[in-house]
Amino acid sequence: MKKLLLGALLIVGATSFGAVSSELKGTGSGPDPKKYSGSGSLGLVSRGEVVDATGKIMLIITPTVSAGADGTSLAFEHGQILTGNSSELTGKFEAKVVTGANNEIVPITDTELGVKLYAEKNSTTSETTQGSYSKTPIDLVGPAGSTLAYQLTNDSGLQGNIYRGTILSKVTAGTTPGTFLDRSGKIEVTVTDLSATAK
Repeated sequence: MKKLLLGALLIVGATSFGAVSSELKGTGSGPDPKKYSGSGSLGLVSRGEVVDATGKIMLIITPTVSAGADGTSLAFEHGQILTGNSSELTGKFEAKVVTGANNEIVPITDTELGVKLYAEKNSTTSETTQGSYSKTPIDLVGPAGSTLAYQLTNDSGLQGNIYRGTILSKVTAGTTPGTFLDRSGKIEVTVTDLSATAK
């Protein structure tokens, strides 16, 4: 009986986190311990886009730590935060310019490449100074009194011909519990007057 109860609790725990579960069926009518058989399946999803850079100059921005599900964003999963506490997570990305079918990296300088962090509050988008948290913390929809701020760290910058950036996401929880989802922050990378030849 204890084993069955433990098994039931494990199934409940698994389903509460969105796992795949399937009931195992008894395979015989013999004495205990009975034998059970069954199967479950977990789907695999792959998505992407194949791009031909032949004859083109292309800017590629890639999340390298905390990549979102589609690989085109940084995703900060703060999980549960106790009221009155805070949580800080790190995300990283790379930006580079490539040309040709072999994706050759184009040399670039700080004067040709610009990276800025923007955060939105009350429908107003403002640029955040590198090394500082966004000046006006974002009001989160959901838990009252909780705030969210982003930072582009001071150690972000060009390393060779690749820009490597680090973003901090900091949530300070208020006194009201609840869940939140924020999509108001963004990193904008610009290239200006780059001398390059498409191959």
